[in-house]
Amino acid sequence: MWHVGVAGDPVAHSLSPTIQQRALEHLGLEGDATRLQTTSLVDLSSFLSGDGQRALSITTPLKEAALALCDDIDGPSRVAGAVNSVLHRGGKVVGRNVDGEGLVQAVESVTGRDAAGAQVLVLGGGGAARSSVAALLAHGAEVTVATRRPLEASEWNQGARLTTEMSVAAGIDWVINATSSTLKGESVELSSLDPDDALAIDLTYGRTSLFLEECAQKGWATLDGLPMLYFQAKLQLEWWFDQEIDVKVLGWPS
Repeated sequence: MWHVGVAGDPVAHSLSPTIQQRALEHLGLEGDATRLQTTSLVDLSSFLSGDGQRALSITTPLKEAALALCDDIDGPSRVAGAVNSVLHRGGKVVGRNVDGEGLVQAVESVTGRDAAGAQVLVLGGGGAARSSVAALLAHGAEVTVATRRPLEASEWNQGARLTTEMSVAAGIDWVINATSSTLKGESVELSSLDPDDALAIDLTYGRTSLFLEECAQKGWATLDGLPMLYFQAKLQLEWWFDQEIDVKVLGWPS
């Protein structure tokens, strides 16, 4: 029997258990999906060591810390220094990070905009930002990382431009808010040269995003993190259950 869920804080708003339950039912697998609201690795370890087959989607603020529980991780997790999915298999905990790939697939599918050749500004330097940057670079995007935290050249941002200036230059195609501002109900102080046809993306969903509201006022297209949730969930669930899953089965409408 499968026991899956989402772990982090906050998770009360999370659609992940609903999506996971749809996958279980579609594939004819016995199991349940739960929300584990915690910031404790002890709670994660306790859940994963229980009976049956167990897996968790990892969210804020545990993506980086959860690496310590993993006996093995994939390349994107190593590069980003964070995992968003863990699976207890064969007595070991395996970690993966499909956030960045899920983001790219979601944006390309929903908007029709290609990552290859796109000029992308990523705001933030945490786990979500690192995963996004690594995936965007792998898909051929030109990436600038803007964050007020000190950054050094590293594997995850190799090939990206690093800056502490939270500004949008002319010619930028995508602006991605990978900071915690929306979770905190804060805006992002962002100066802009008002590029034409910009797309603003917030990795958070289910909450009012002052960032997206302000970008919409500039006339930019906007996209919240809901499509990314579904597309990264598809990748995650296909790994857990070792079966292909159509994103529409999970409830994605398009």
